[in-house]
Amino acid sequence: MNDLLNKKCVPCEGGILPFDISENKKNQKKIDGWDVKKNEKKIYFLKKNLIFENLKNIKNLIDKLGEF
Repeated sequence: MNDLLNKKCVPCEGGILPFDISENKKNQKKIDGWDVKKNEKKIYFLKKNLIFENLKNIKNLIDKLGEF
């Protein structure tokens, strides 16, 4: 996982145009369970709601995410 620290995300650095809504809708079919949403600035993003049985499962996920 340490090699992830050395990678770059070019779109995150700016200057890259985002997908338009038609591209988002097309690609949404490839990522089951995710929704394309638009915020108040009319910027599109992906959203997924996660449902957990209990707080212990939530904590376990947070702990695993913290390992990255």
